[in-house]
Amino acid sequence: MTTPEEIQNQQERLQIARRVLVICLQQLAMLGTANAQPSLFTSIREGRPHIRQTKNSFAFGIVKLKTSSTTKLRTLKFL
Repeated sequence: MTTPEEIQNQQERLQIARRVLVICLQQLAMLGTANAQPSLFTSIREGRPHIRQTKNSFAFGIVKLKTSSTTKLRTLKFL
């Protein structure tokens, strides 16, 4: 059974991964694809699966996650 502390840790990891991805996408938008460093593309390419993997770690039961744009809670069901 997943403990509340583990759920909290996973939620924090998910928030951090989302923030990193947002920063990378903003940098890409400002620099453009021609001037962006290759590491920026790598961070974006690896960030999306990392977010997906973190969300999939909530595989047991229903977990409430805070959406990044609002304070409402959204429930996710994983089979």
